[in-house]
Amino acid sequence: MPRSIIKTNSFNAVGAGQTATLDLPTSQKYYMLQINYSRSGTPATIAELKSDLKQIRIKVDGKVQRVFSATELITINSGVGIVAKAGRLQIFFAEPWRRTMQGEDALAWGTADISTFQVEIDIDGAAVSPALSADVNVTRQNTPMGPIVKWRRQNVPVTATGITNTTTLDKTNAYYKIHAFSTDIDNIAVLIDQERIVESSVAGLNDYYEANGLIPDANDTLIAFDPTMRIGDSLAMRDEAGKPVSEFRIEWDMAAANSFNIISEILGARD
Repeated sequence: MPRSIIKTNSFNAVGAGQTATLDLPTSQKYYMLQINYSRSGTPATIAELKSDLKQIRIKVDGKVQRVFSATELITINSGVGIVAKAGRLQIFFAEPWRRTMQGEDALAWGTADISTFQVEIDIDGAAVSPALSADVNVTRQNTPMGPIVKWRRQNVPVTATGITNTTTLDKTNAYYKIHAFSTDIDNIAVLIDQERIVESSVAGLNDYYEANGLIPDANDTLIAFDPTMRIGDSLAMRDEAGKPVSEFRIEWDMAAANSFNIISEILGARD
């Protein structure tokens, strides 16, 4: 069935300092959501998108499945070759950069078994005459919601240079990527049950990712467990015998003592 590109219904409560909401129908399958944002009738610049749209939440049945800022979304998209455009943010549910036809479509969000599908956008108080609308890329051939890519956001406190450990990551879902929004990281190690599965300088990782077709953003220290861009190459939180892992740890080798945020792209059932 061909996909449709259609306008959504309107956002509610669009205004400076407000949280705008968009309720999407649960009668179709979603591949992509495009948010259109203008100031005083003119498409917002990329800088204005970043300054005005402070946090975006994608919710299913009232539970947050993704949380990110416009800045973080633009940075993450750039890593897979999606170039930012004035006045628009593109949120991908299916992932067209996957390297097979099946992989491109497999992660679309069916809505046949959910009651509500909502987008919330926190608008900065300094935004000038903000306006929002949206378009969606969908098919009417709806399905239940299978495994989806969720985005988990958390802060990593850093109190000194050298090694900072993160041990609070989710251990129930599989991982595609972890994005660290810091330029102060020199080296990274990732350990599962004391086995090092990644150990490299950031520069070395970036060269490896670029050789596989990714484009790491300068503001994104990237850990990609799927540099092949194949849908099956996620990092499972179970060993070969199916036993859940007991330790999942990242060692960040910090050149400066500046805390930072990370967003993890994880694959699993909706929350």
